[in-house]
Amino acid sequence: MVDIGNYEGREQAFIKHFFLQNYIETLFFRLAERGYKNIAYIDGFSGPWQSNDDKFLDTSFGIALNVMRKVKARAKAKGLNVNFTAHLVEENDKAYEELSTIPAKYPELSIRTYNDDFLQVVEPISKATKKDEFRFIFIDPKGWKIDLAKLGPLLSLQNSEVVFNFMFDFINRFTSHPDPSVLESLDLLFPHTENWRQIVSECNNADERKHVIFDLFAQNLARVGRYDFVSQTEILKPVMNRALYALFFATRSVRGIEVFRREQVKALKQQIKIRGKTKIKSKQSRTGQGELFVSANELAPNYTEEILRTHEEEARKFILGAVPDKPDSILYDELRLEVAKRFIVNFADVNQICKKLKDVKLIEFPNWEQGKRVPHPHYHVQKP
Repeated sequence: MVDIGNYEGREQAFIKHFFLQNYIETLFFRLAERGYKNIAYIDGFSGPWQSNDDKFLDTSFGIALNVMRKVKARAKAKGLNVNFTAHLVEENDKAYEELSTIPAKYPELSIRTYNDDFLQVVEPISKATKKDEFRFIFIDPKGWKIDLAKLGPLLSLQNSEVVFNFMFDFINRFTSHPDPSVLESLDLLFPHTENWRQIVSECNNADERKHVIFDLFAQNLARVGRYDFVSQTEILKPVMNRALYALFFATRSVRGIEVFRREQVKALKQQIKIRGKTKIKSKQSRTGQGELFVSANELAPNYTEEILRTHEEEARKFILGAVPDKPDSILYDELRLEVAKRFIVNFADVNQICKKLKDVKLIEFPNWEQGKRVPHPHYHVQKP
């Protein structure tokens, strides 16, 4: 389990790793149950950096290897045989010295380490993975200078998903930088949108600008990797309501969307708790006051809660607009997928929203089965 005690002063990294751990544990075990014999984890910028754990369990690769070991054991107990391979890449020589010691610590896993620029080993890694292998790719660069198009041979492989850490705060500040080399490096993130800077410059406010940058990167990531679905989890600065970075998730799988939304909502709720505690701690350190003197404003519902509430309300409006009038209907499985694609709500949230709409007779399910508490995927839904 990711330990918050290892993340003093870098709480935002805890949220990132909390999401990563929960998502890949669910993903890898489901893949094993579906019959995948080979699963690969690919980490393009492994480090380690700022690790406070002697087993590196506060690093992305350490978390992934621990999850692989755990899932392999669980799968074996159920009579399932699955082979895990990890490709860990780190260009920095000093960090690589530590990274190179990792394979010996996980003899039950196949681990390959690379002391190289990730872009230089994209093709070798792509060729090294098996055709029937599922690939989970984690890209967490220290900066923003990465040629997205050159990742195409890896990202576009079938049976793959990616989580890309998009360094929004840095990118946002440098979109109009006077240095041509800085601008050229930013262009590499948007290879299929030549006029992206002009589009961003026409935004009316900071919030619109953020959403436009997110949308443009999502479009480019989807095109390079040929992904059907791309969304992001916004990670905020510890004590400010501003995005530090965003974890972009891309998949071609409906099941991937379902699991992502569930783990995304969990991570955001965890962010609410962590930021609340961090704000109180920051207030106390500035004023020297105890917890009793923390202002009501410090304890008020925070920005992340407002985002979740807004998305739930928008999802409700979308459902009412998407459900056709009687006698037409829509398959509930299709409806909840469209809702999950657009809004930060998991399938359980959609179930509850639709149940409440049914209870007040704004929608109905003609084939609702007696004794069922929430709608099921095979139901049809319509307006009365």
